[in-house]
Amino acid sequence: FTNQLTFDQSFGNHNVNIIAVAEKQDAKSEGISASGQRPDNNIQVLQGISNPNGSSSLSQNSLISYVGRLTYDYAGKYLLGASIRRDGSSKFAPGRKWGIFPSASVGWRISEEPFMKSITAISSLKLRASIGQTGYNAIGDYDWQPLISANSTIYPFGNATTNLGSYFNRLGNTGLSWEETTMSNIGFDLSLGSFDISAELYKRKTDGLLLSVPLPESLGFSSSPLANVGSMQNTGFELALGYNHRSADFNWSLTGTFDMIRNKVLSLATPNATINSGNNADFGGFDITRTQAGQP
Repeated sequence: FTNQLTFDQSFGNHNVNIIAVAEKQDAKSEGISASGQRPDNNIQVLQGISNPNGSSSLSQNSLISYVGRLTYDYAGKYLLGASIRRDGSSKFAPGRKWGIFPSASVGWRISEEPFMKSITAISSLKLRASIGQTGYNAIGDYDWQPLISANSTIYPFGNATTNLGSYFNRLGNTGLSWEETTMSNIGFDLSLGSFDISAELYKRKTDGLLLSVPLPESLGFSSSPLANVGSMQNTGFELALGYNHRSADFNWSLTGTFDMIRNKVLSLATPNATINSGNNADFGGFDITRTQAGQP
């Protein structure tokens, strides 16, 4: 369910746009399965079967979001934008469900200034910069809770041999919260007749990475709990060059791009922690990647 209010008005050279959004998303998944065996392939119904087995599942989550955004420009030359959003997710524990994520941007169309009108070679020139935060909650619906799992093993108590067991397979984490990413950038866009140039420097830093923390097997848990235990940073440069050819009968354009990125893991659960991954049979069944603090 999404509800949106929009205000859009101009006052002389002042142009204002304001948007307010309230949104609620619910997701629910239910499943059921049953199986059995027969000495032939004529299985139409689960009747007269051996080794009957059945299971069911239920999972649901909810996300509530409030968003406010303001954009302003003066005479199409000076541009300002700001937004803030507040998200609440049922995937986190009470007291940790809500996150607030602001952002802001500025722009200057230099080509609209009077002192640029005499430079006919430049048809458009814009400087821009922004900074903002986003949140990440793409985890399991109940990862913060210690759920009870059913054990298929039959435990013999006394003369009975049909007692099923249940157990806690993983520790919960009531401190689990939003993974936050802060991104900032500065760039320019330039048009010189048929040529377009766009360049940008950016920095992207993620804090509170949602990672599984391995525990000693002596604790009795076979699954690792999730925790906000890491940070990572990307810095990069992007360049795009374009050419546009226009004629009475045929138009065509050509664009080339260049990207350069540097990635670094800033921290993990402990200074010496590593994440080994990429298990592949083609490499002998061993992990082929390792992630550790101080390295890409």
